[in-house]
Amino acid sequence: MTRRLSVLLLPLLLSGCVIHVDGTACSSADYESNQAVQLDGAGLTALQVNAEAGRLEIIGDPAQNNIAVEAVLYSSGPEADEHQFSLVRQGDVAVLTATQNSQFGCWNDSPRIDMVVRVPAGLALEVEDGSGDMTLHGMTAPLNIDDGSGSLTINGGQTLRLVDGSGDTWVEGIAGNATVEDGSGSLKLSKMGGDVRVDDGSGDLTISDVAGQVEVSDGSGSLSVESVKGNVTVDDGSGDIRIRQTGGFTLIEGGSGGLSVSDVNGPVTLN
Repeated sequence: MTRRLSVLLLPLLLSGCVIHVDGTACSSADYESNQAVQLDGAGLTALQVNAEAGRLEIIGDPAQNNIAVEAVLYSSGPEADEHQFSLVRQGDVAVLTATQNSQFGCWNDSPRIDMVVRVPAGLALEVEDGSGDMTLHGMTAPLNIDDGSGSLTINGGQTLRLVDGSGDTWVEGIAGNATVEDGSGSLKLSKMGGDVRVDDGSGDLTISDVAGQVEVSDGSGSLSVESVKGNVTVDDGSGDIRIRQTGGFTLIEGGSGGLSVSDVNGPVTLN
């Protein structure tokens, strides 16, 4: 009886930690160290960010003349070598690296880097982010974002290319065209100045106030599109569809779910 009980308890004891391959117990990344780095913005055209774990906030300011990063590094101890953190210049591109040498640690308490990055608003951004919430606002340049998991908020940008894995996403104020590939989680797009193309896996999708055309390929979840000057084209798997105040509407595939179409100022095609 005792032997059976010990075997049953083992998965429960292990479920709270990520175990090191050498058999040692997990250690919490509760040691904080603050670091700040800067780079002169003269002659720079773009910023590349490679961030793995932690919160990321990027603030665009037209009066900013450099790149300034304030970071909090969470480690298992003062001597732990668990991060790669640097800001360097490569020609006319700045490269910000915030990665981890190890992913080991207790659940929700692994090594990570939280960052606040202030940049010139007109600097093009290319961001590859692993996990953690991300916020971008005040930018006026092209945005190229690859986000793994965590909530994402974008306010401002010239154009947008976004690949998002999971987590809720809010986007507004893109001046030009936007292309979004979204895995799961709710997605909201508003105040878009150009064409919008969305490939959405699952989760509710809301698009409003678009100056151009809208093309949507939607897997599952409700879809709402309104206040679009151009034509709206939808290929939908499942979930209710609501179309209102658009310049036209084409339904390629409706799948399952209800359909509501109103105030369309143009041709309506239901295939």
